[in-house]
Order: sequence, then structure tokens, then C-alpha cells
Amino acid sequence: MIMASYSLNINGTSHEVNVAQGTSLLWVLREHLGLTGTKYSCGKTKVAYSSFSNSKAPFL
Repeated sequence: MIMASYSLNINGTSHEVNVAQGTSLLWVLREHLGLTGTKYSCGKTKVAYSSFSNSKAPFL
């Protein structure tokens, strides 16, 4: 399994995570950082979220 390391700044708090390559941001937030307010949708509709990378434009 290939692992990837990420440095995240969430709500002003820095986090370092090592996760399997391809792990979704949702699962990093919920399972690795314990931020369970982030929810998985039912999967029946399209739900968008935004995140910012290195102060550049958000990607969906």
C-alpha cells in the first residue's frame, strides 16, 4: 500500500497526516482527525464541497 503525507491547516490548526494514497478528504477529516461534523451524503445526489490548496483558487 502506497502512503501519502499531507500537511493540513483546518480552522487555524495545523495537522500532519499519513494516509493511504487515494484516501478521500472526507475520510481524512472524519477518521484520521476526528472531525465528525463532516458528513457523507446519501450518494444519490451530487453534493459539492470546496477546499483550498496553498492559497490558490478552491477546487471541487
